[in-house]
Amino acid sequence: MNIQLKNSKYHYGAIARILHWSSVIMLVALIYLSGQFENLDQGGERSDLVNQHTSLGVLFLLLMILRLIWRGVNLNPLHSYNLHSWQKKLAFIIHRLIYFVLIFECLIGLFILFAVGGIIIYFNFEIGGSFTKNAFLSQVAIDLHRWVSFLVYPLLALHISAAIYHQIFGVVDD
Repeated sequence: MNIQLKNSKYHYGAIARILHWSSVIMLVALIYLSGQFENLDQGGERSDLVNQHTSLGVLFLLLMILRLIWRGVNLNPLHSYNLHSWQKKLAFIIHRLIYFVLIFECLIGLFILFAVGGIIIYFNFEIGGSFTKNAFLSQVAIDLHRWVSFLVYPLLALHISAAIYHQIFGVVDD
């Protein structure tokens, strides 16, 4: 069995697949954590979950940037798929939107860290200094973070539907 690390003209390589599925697992974990602390009162348990969500979110942002870099230096097998040109264009648009929304969501999350004030905790380590709280900006950022997160679900549904469609109808031209 020959494992290709880089993408070929027809297939995604092992590194692209590992980056993809790692980000999927991290995104599911982020969604799960956010659902856990939404209804908790301010306090230790909520604070711990928010810190876990924040730490994972920063790691997720780094992973998404790494994915973009890897995507930029590799072939894109989508060009070889036997799909209509409009389907390929739509796939490119959806991929770009997913990257944009997820990275924007992470950047809003980072902004929340600074606007809420206090010391930033990253995987139980205090980093940076103490920041001054800005109640208005923190609330705007928290609301924006929540609303942008709602964009993730339809984009992922489109992506998953298209992937299933491709597996059934998108024959690769070998």
